[in-house]
Amino acid sequence: MAKTKPKLSVLVDANILIRAAMQEQERKDLHTLMNFTNEGKIYFNLSEIVIDEIQKQSKGLENTLNEEIAKVSSGVREIFKNTKIWNELRDFENFVVNALYEYKGIKYQQFLDFLKELSDIEKSKNTRIIKPDPEKFYQTQRKITKGELPKINSNDIHILDTLEEMSRKRKAETIIFVTENKKDFFDTDESGEYMKNDMGGFIIKGLSDRNIIGFVSTRKAVSFISKITE
Repeated sequence: MAKTKPKLSVLVDANILIRAAMQEQERKDLHTLMNFTNEGKIYFNLSEIVIDEIQKQSKGLENTLNEEIAKVSSGVREIFKNTKIWNELRDFENFVVNALYEYKGIKYQQFLDFLKELSDIEKSKNTRIIKPDPEKFYQTQRKITKGELPKINSNDIHILDTLEEMSRKRKAETIIFVTENKKDFFDTDESGEYMKNDMGGFIIKGLSDRNIIGFVSTRKAVSFISKITE
C-alpha cells in the first residue's frame, strides 16, 4: 500500500531557530518537529535566507553576548555597592560576576553546537530547502515601494513570498508558519488585536484566504500537530 503523504507542512523563521540554539526547551521542541518529519507526519521546510541569517548571527554572537553580560554584570556590581552585607560575604560579588561569564561561554558553545545540528537538518533527505526567487522578490519590493504592502525588511519579504508560493503549489497541505515576529507577519483587526482562524492559529498578513496558520512558538506548533495527527 502506498505511503500516505503528510498533510501538514512547517516553515520556521530565523528567530525560532536562534531561540532553539540558545534555549534547551526550544531545542527539544525543534527535535520533536524533526521526529514528526522522520515519522512522515509533516514536511519540514527550511529557507536558504533563514539559514544565511543564522550564519550571520553566529559571526557577531560572541560580541553580543559580551555586551549583554557586561550590562548584567554592571547591574550586579551596582546592587552589591548599594547593599549592606556582611564583609565576609563580599567575595560573593565576584562569584556571581564570574558565574555570569561562565554562563556566556556555555551559551556560546550551545550556539556553535546548534550550527552543526542545523547543517545536519539542512542535509537531511526529509528537509525541503527553499531557494529565493529574485523576480518574485523584486515584484514584492515594488508593491512595498508603491504602498500596496506594509514596509518590512528583505528577509521578511522572502518569507511572505515563500508562504504565498507554498500555499499556491501545495493546496493539499496546511502550512504552519512559526515566528516570534507577530508585528510583521500576523494580521490584526480594527482594534489592533491579532486575529486567529478557526484552527486556533494566527492569520498571515495578505494571505488570510490561504491554507496557512501562524504560531509564535515551536511548542504551540508541536501541540497543534500532535492533536491533528493523533
